[in-house]
Amino acid sequence: MPFAKHTGDTVTFFLVAGASGLAVLSGMAGANKLAFVLPLAVAFALALGVLAITRFEVYVLVLLAARSSLDLAKLSSAGEGGGLSRAIDPAGILGIQFILLATFWLAAQHRARNLEPASPLVKALVVFVAACGLSLVSSRDLVPSAIELSRILTAVMMFVVLEQLLSNPTILHRALIAVYASALFPLAFTAFGFLTGNPRTEGKGGFVRIMGPFNQSNTFGRYLMLLTVFGVALWPHLEPKLRRWMAGILAGCAVCLPLTYTRSAIIGTGLGLLVVGLLQSRKLILGVVLAGLLALALVPQFASRFSELADPVPAAGDQVGNSLQWRMEYWGEVVTLARRSPVWGIGLGQTQRTTEAQKQPHNDVLRAFVETGILGLAGYLLSLAAMLRLAYLSVAATRPERLDASIRRGVAVGFAGCVVAFISVSLVANVITNVVNLWYFVTFAAAASCVARSKESTHQWKSATISA
Repeated sequence: MPFAKHTGDTVTFFLVAGASGLAVLSGMAGANKLAFVLPLAVAFALALGVLAITRFEVYVLVLLAARSSLDLAKLSSAGEGGGLSRAIDPAGILGIQFILLATFWLAAQHRARNLEPASPLVKALVVFVAACGLSLVSSRDLVPSAIELSRILTAVMMFVVLEQLLSNPTILHRALIAVYASALFPLAFTAFGFLTGNPRTEGKGGFVRIMGPFNQSNTFGRYLMLLTVFGVALWPHLEPKLRRWMAGILAGCAVCLPLTYTRSAIIGTGLGLLVVGLLQSRKLILGVVLAGLLALALVPQFASRFSELADPVPAAGDQVGNSLQWRMEYWGEVVTLARRSPVWGIGLGQTQRTTEAQKQPHNDVLRAFVETGILGLAGYLLSLAAMLRLAYLSVAATRPERLDASIRRGVAVGFAGCVVAFISVSLVANVITNVVNLWYFVTFAAAASCVARSKESTHQWKSATISA
C-alpha cells in the first residue's frame, strides 16, 4: 500500500507538472502555437484518460489542480464568441473528455448501486441544462451555441461527480487541497512576471490589469475571490502545517486581487467575507471594513476604479467610463431580444451575435432569460435558490454549539460566503459559461452538500482537520 500511495503521488506530480509545463511553453510558442500546443494537449489528455480508467478519483483531483493553469495555452482569443477554435483549446479538449469519462463512471456506479441520491441542486441544474439544450432549436449559429452548452454541461457534470466522490471525508479533504494547489502556479507565475518586470496584463477600463495565466483579468479576479472567501473560512480548521501554506496562498490572493481591478470580484469578496464574519468570527467584519477603507485611502488607482462609477457613460467602443450605467442601458437593449423566442430563447451565446455592441449580457439572470427562454430562466433561478438552500442546510448542520472546531463548519461557512459572492457577481457579469471558475465553485458546493447530508457520526467529524 505505501508503494501504491507513492506511485500515485508521483503520477499526480508529473501530470500536474505537465499541465503547468504545457501552459508555460505554449505562452512562448508564438506564431506556431497551434502546431505546438495541440499535440501536447492531446498527449496530456491521453495520459489523463489512462489515469481515469485506473484511478478515477485521482483523475478528478488532477483536473482540479491543473485547470487554473490551462488558459495560458488557449488557442482562441479572449472574449471570442465561440467556435471550433474554442473546441480545440486544451481546456476544451479536457472538458469534452471529462464529460465522456464522467458519464461512463456514473453509469458504472449506477450499475453497482453505489450512487448517493441526487441533491435538489443537481435536479435544478439538470432542468437548466435541459433548457439550454432546447434553446439550440432556435439558435441561428448552432456550433457556438453547442460549445456553450458543453461548457455548462462540463461544470454540471463536475458537480454531480464530486457530490458522489466527496461523500468520503478523505477524498473531500484531498479535493480541497487540490483546489488550493491550483493557486500555486497562477500566483508564482504572476510573482515571476513582476520580478522580471513583465507581468502578464491587459488594458481595460483605463487600467493595466494583471491576468495571471487566465485569458482575462476578470476571470483571474473571480478565481481569487472564490479562493479567498472559502480559504478564510477554512483557515481556522486546518492543522498548523497547512495553515501556514494557506496563509501564504491567501496573502498572494490579497495582493493579486486588487491588481486585477475587477470591481465585481472585489465587491463579491467583501460580501462573502462579511458572511463568513457573521457566521464564524465577528472580528473579520471589522478587518474587512478597515482593509477596504485603507485600500481606498492609500491606493489612488484602486479608489479611482470605484469613483469612475460617477463618470459619464462610455461612448461606443470606449473602454473608459461608467461601465455600470452602460450595463443598465445595454440590459434594456438585450431584453428586447427575448421577443423573438420567449419560451426557448434565442440560443446560447447568441446575444453578442445579435446586438450592435457584440457583447455578452453581463447579467446571467438576463442571459438565461434571453438565450434560454422562460424555461432556462426558471432553471437558473431554481439553481440559485437550491444553492442558497444548500448553504443554509450545511450551516445549520454544523452549528458551533453542536460541532466544535470541525472542518465541516469551515466548509459550510465558506460555501455560504461563496454563494453570496457568486450571486452578486452573476448579476453584473458573465459567469455561467466560465468553466474554470465554475469548477472551483461547484467543488465547494459539492463539499457543502456532503457536509449537509453526511451520514458519518458527529464523533468522526468532530476532530477532523485537513492534513497533508
